[in-house]
Amino acid sequence: MKIEDISYYHILFNKQLSKTNLKVIEPQILGKIADLKIDNTKVKDSSKTALKNITINQIEVINGFVHLSNANNKDFKVKSFDLKIDKLTNRNENHKFPFSYGNIFFKADSVDQQGSIIQQLKINNVSLKNNTLTISKLALQPLKPKNNYINYVKEEKDLYDINLDSLKIVNIDITKKEKYAIAADSINIYHGDFNIYADKTRFLNSKKIKDLYSKALRELNFLICINQLNIKDSKLTYEELLKKENKPGLLVFEKLNVITNKIDNSTDNTNKQVIIIDTEFMGSSPLHVKYEFRIQDVSDNFRIRGTLKNVTSKNMSSYISPALNVSMDGFINRMDFDFEGNNWSSNGKFDVMFKDFKVKINKKKKKNKFLSWLANVIIKDTSKNGLITVDVKEVKRNQTKSFWNFFWKNIEEGLIKSVL
Repeated sequence: MKIEDISYYHILFNKQLSKTNLKVIEPQILGKIADLKIDNTKVKDSSKTALKNITINQIEVINGFVHLSNANNKDFKVKSFDLKIDKLTNRNENHKFPFSYGNIFFKADSVDQQGSIIQQLKINNVSLKNNTLTISKLALQPLKPKNNYINYVKEEKDLYDINLDSLKIVNIDITKKEKYAIAADSINIYHGDFNIYADKTRFLNSKKIKDLYSKALRELNFLICINQLNIKDSKLTYEELLKKENKPGLLVFEKLNVITNKIDNSTDNTNKQVIIIDTEFMGSSPLHVKYEFRIQDVSDNFRIRGTLKNVTSKNMSSYISPALNVSMDGFINRMDFDFEGNNWSSNGKFDVMFKDFKVKINKKKKKNKFLSWLANVIIKDTSKNGLITVDVKEVKRNQTKSFWNFFWKNIEEGLIKSVL
């Protein structure tokens, strides 16, 4: 450790540390962080001896190393980091942040964090320069295999395998007033590969409520103001296992591009949140979606509409067949949907243009309630051709399921009405 331009006179007699440079070379930060507990032990008042004014021209840390673990033995490691802060100055006692600072530069290589018993975060390198945070090669990796990860958790959880080529947050700013506030000009994700696996076999009767996005953003314990969120040239794969004896249903969205307008959860924001999604369903069918809601709308009203083109029965069956024990044959030229709803129910329009489209029930497997009903009312000639328009009415939301589950129920209802 090297301290330059220190005045002992000012420290001893004026309680002032000013115009000082501090350099720390190859520090090692090691240890175990215990659970936070409230301790009523009185602490000696040090205000009479503390420095009143602190101004450090520059703090520089070179080639630091970190290895910490928490009370659950989950490790946090940083192989190497550098830090440089200019003009660090203490503020008055009433300020939420005790220090102000000028320019800040931070760089770290090989960051590892075990987030839970089933997930681990790895980052090749991360840097903060000119208020822009750049992360290269971020990976959220599973620590348990798909076939038994669900046995290691106490409530319903999805298993993530996520790899991002890069993540950039431009002009990031963190402040604290009544509560923490995070602001940025944009968040940009490039070449992401999002793999989500959901095993629904263990917690079928879970009563945990899953909020819609409007409520989730509204009730964050910090303020957020992001002018724009962009996901570019990415891929999303979702697998869902409903029964152990079946294969998981599969949905794949390639060439995924997402853009939003300003995300702002302050109480005075009445603007509509608009999310535009353009992708290729199962790698071959163009899908365009526009999803709208207002964060501060306590009724959680939303509207989602879009168009899906050129869908083969094989692609539709990859998700529907494992879930419902049905198979499909034929082609969907175009599907248009427009649903409006809230936290309880939804209604909307569903248009689909078929070409020699048929639905068959797999009788070798045990039918569920839906299949029993379908078998009783399905007409003899199930072949469908041309445009069919139906109303989707009063689809009830299961509040223990996600928004996308609710959205899919609307699509499913539209398909059922169209083929019967």
